[in-house]
Amino acid sequence: MRRGYITLKGGRHPHPEKHRKLGPTADGDITVTLLLRRRRGARPKSLEDFCKSAATLHSPPSRTRYANTSGADPKDLKAVTDFARSQGMTVLSSHKARRAVTVRGSAAVLNKSFAVTLHDYQYAGGRYRSHDGPVSVPRSLGAIIEAVVGLTNRKVPAQHYAARRVRLAADPPDTKSLTPQEVALLYQFPSGDGTGQTIGLYEMDAGGAAGYSLQDIEDSIKAFGGGLKVPTLVDVSIDGVGNSGVSDGETGLDITVAGAIAQGAQIAVYFTGSSVQAILHALQRMIHPDAGDPVPTIISISYGWGSDAPAAASFSAAEYTQLGALFQDAANLAISVFVSSGDTGAFIEDKTHAQVSYPASEPWVTACGGTTVGNVSGTTFDEYAWNDRSAGGSDSPAATGGGISDRFAVPAYQQNAALPKNIVSRKSGRGVPDVAANASENSGYIQYIQGQRGAVGGTSAVAPLYAGLIARINANLGRSVGFINPQLYAASATAFRDIAGPGGPKNNSYGRVVGYPVTVGWDGCTGLGRVKGTALQNSLKAATQPVPKGRSAKSGRKGAQRVFRSGTFRGVDIHDPFAVAALDENPIVVDIGPIKWPAGLAPTATALGSHRPGSIITGPLNFTVDVLIVLYTEEETQAFLEVFTGDNSWGTTRQKQWCGYAQNFAKYKPIIANIGDDKALKQGFFGYLSAMKVGGKTIALYKSELHPKQNGDKLPFIPVLQQLIAGLAPGLVISTGTAGAIGGVLNCGDVVITNSARFHVENQYPDDPGINAMSLDHAALSNSAGVDPQYVDYAIANFTRLSLAGLAKCHSEVTEESGYGFVRANSTPPNIYIAGTTNVPDAQSMAVVSADYLTVDDSHDLEGLQPLGIMNDTDDAFLFYAISQMAGTKPAWLSIRNASEPQIVANIASGTSASATISKLAGIAGRVYGIYQYCTTLNSAFACWAVVAGL
Repeated sequence: MRRGYITLKGGRHPHPEKHRKLGPTADGDITVTLLLRRRRGARPKSLEDFCKSAATLHSPPSRTRYANTSGADPKDLKAVTDFARSQGMTVLSSHKARRAVTVRGSAAVLNKSFAVTLHDYQYAGGRYRSHDGPVSVPRSLGAIIEAVVGLTNRKVPAQHYAARRVRLAADPPDTKSLTPQEVALLYQFPSGDGTGQTIGLYEMDAGGAAGYSLQDIEDSIKAFGGGLKVPTLVDVSIDGVGNSGVSDGETGLDITVAGAIAQGAQIAVYFTGSSVQAILHALQRMIHPDAGDPVPTIISISYGWGSDAPAAASFSAAEYTQLGALFQDAANLAISVFVSSGDTGAFIEDKTHAQVSYPASEPWVTACGGTTVGNVSGTTFDEYAWNDRSAGGSDSPAATGGGISDRFAVPAYQQNAALPKNIVSRKSGRGVPDVAANASENSGYIQYIQGQRGAVGGTSAVAPLYAGLIARINANLGRSVGFINPQLYAASATAFRDIAGPGGPKNNSYGRVVGYPVTVGWDGCTGLGRVKGTALQNSLKAATQPVPKGRSAKSGRKGAQRVFRSGTFRGVDIHDPFAVAALDENPIVVDIGPIKWPAGLAPTATALGSHRPGSIITGPLNFTVDVLIVLYTEEETQAFLEVFTGDNSWGTTRQKQWCGYAQNFAKYKPIIANIGDDKALKQGFFGYLSAMKVGGKTIALYKSELHPKQNGDKLPFIPVLQQLIAGLAPGLVISTGTAGAIGGVLNCGDVVITNSARFHVENQYPDDPGINAMSLDHAALSNSAGVDPQYVDYAIANFTRLSLAGLAKCHSEVTEESGYGFVRANSTPPNIYIAGTTNVPDAQSMAVVSADYLTVDDSHDLEGLQPLGIMNDTDDAFLFYAISQMAGTKPAWLSIRNASEPQIVANIASGTSASATISKLAGIAGRVYGIYQYCTTLNSAFACWAVVAGL
């Protein structure tokens, strides 16, 4: 070991028996991948976390958020890339989400850099490169680098589909080839075609190159009958390994079975080599895609990579850990992973002792075992565990893999499954498989392989079958169900048919290897049994956490629900799907650069009367303004500051340059429903005040910390705004920021300027009965405020295009989320519409609709918003009502709102209740809002400038 180096835990790579060292590896270029720790404080959901919340499906964060919280720390990535370059290696890539740095260097450089001696070896499987002893790294990187993959390039002994077809008396009567559609009907799959889903198929060199010809795919799909179409296929090449163009059987089986079940889904086919590094790179691309890659919502793996026994030669201990972390990433990102359990029963590598196949034994995947289906009459049939030569013998052709893992402990979701002990070690472990389905070649699927027709089966047919089922369920539920093992075991009594006889093979013994028996309940041949598709969908649907209408928090009342204590959603129920989804996203924030204002109309800072920056105003205000602009969320405030000052910061330093507004705080504090953790309210003021000038007009900017949705039915928001307006005496009040578009006309970033507003409230307001009446009667608040279109046209022509780069980043981020492709990319700069002058090209009212809960619009108008207005928010009508109730001369007012989530359209399963549909739509809208809120609000800021410039 080099001085100053430290050994990596689990870095020693095992060698197969009878390998022979040939000599030092020649000094050519070698590519290796360095895998780094997660950033400090990272806490991706664990198996226990998923099981604790099994009654509710996991709502994933955005990929960006997950990379930022659970990926590698940028400082760690830099430290590793600096080390690699200092040693003479070329850095090929550095990836935060994958926690990976891929480098290239000569054998001599790698030997020195990792304190190894690379040699070539020969064994029965061929020639390969590897090293004796562990891998080491500099001590300063010992806590950062967790594994170095690629120093060893031996082929992993991959196994895949069973190609032999043997008819035996152990099959059910009249067993014959079936089609995927027939099996889906027998298994009660729900209707649907998986539109909007992407199924990723893993294909690798397994003794020959993987590939398919389109002609074989077309012929196989045609052989299934029923007028099926060839699925939409996208090939993805890993490290230069692509589609060979020659059908290998496995690839075609995966494509056609998944494609037949999910006709509307995209099928992404990933081709890779057979080394550990090739396997790793393929999984990295599937789970953490490159820009422009498909983004799978389901992954199907029809290969085994050898036994998971401690003495197995496929992977080092560190490599097992890193592969497991990737599958954990998939679960956290709501990607379902199905893996075949193997086609040689309990025989994997040891000729006399039972083993299970990896990665089927990985606790983060759903392992798929095999059955034989026969005696079909209508929708009735017999189904046995699959072992086509149950009497044993060295020539046994095929049987379902399964048993008890040697490597992995019993996962939390199997704790109550009554698993047997490992029949070799007599120890407890992860049980394989979880589910089972038609696998025997005798009841298999017709395939064309290099033009030759024949029936093909294997557990390789089960993984893509269930991938197709989940694609249908995802599309029907309008979300990715992701890692569902906890839900599978929770629904074992209702969503499965146990495969326990009578009749059929009694175990998965194979040759001289004694296997696991078929029993009532979970067993090591068929797991929980065969899935009842519609019953599973119903079970998962119940776990999507529908929140009924009336979901806003009744803050301040006895028995109040738990609510968010700070920020945009302070006072909102912590389970509100819009708020939860929005908070899981990171807004895209961009610097739009300098703005070329018309001469004399650039916004400039000005004094706030005699009030000193950073002071708290507790008494009457001592200055007046022409315009008051009311801001609400931090992101909206940042965007406004970016436009008006060129500096979008909104932290402690910036806030100390503004004044706190606290007039009569003690009077109203008792009726603020939930001060929570908001800094301003805890310090005794309602919000922040500052001032600007545009031309000769003075503007007061007010960042409010009070919102109607946060403050209960007594609404201190109204009297606080009334006293602020009375003190400043503006001629015009503008309420601005992000809103939800109503209807499908507007694009993200489009702005509507209107002087009309309506209420759409759930609470009753005893102190302001006018709100209740207007909400019931749909009466509009309006005034005569006019807008000079001259500078609005100038803003459209010169400024809104500045938001396009940010909006493009938003679109790229939002389309990574499954099912959200309906959000249109901005091909032209956002528009600004003026009510009464340039109305949107639609018949609906040009009003803003204000609710006291987080409502959404949808294609079915379930909330009844579309006859009422063009934008929905939670503030403007309350502000304008406050103005309407003031005595004396009242200012004019305008709502200037930008669209951050145009009409939500999602695939909703037939029969879904209105409340569940609204909840689902709210979750989608929340994510879009969370990503777009800053970049869309830039355009509201431009519109505010245009209105003031035209006064």
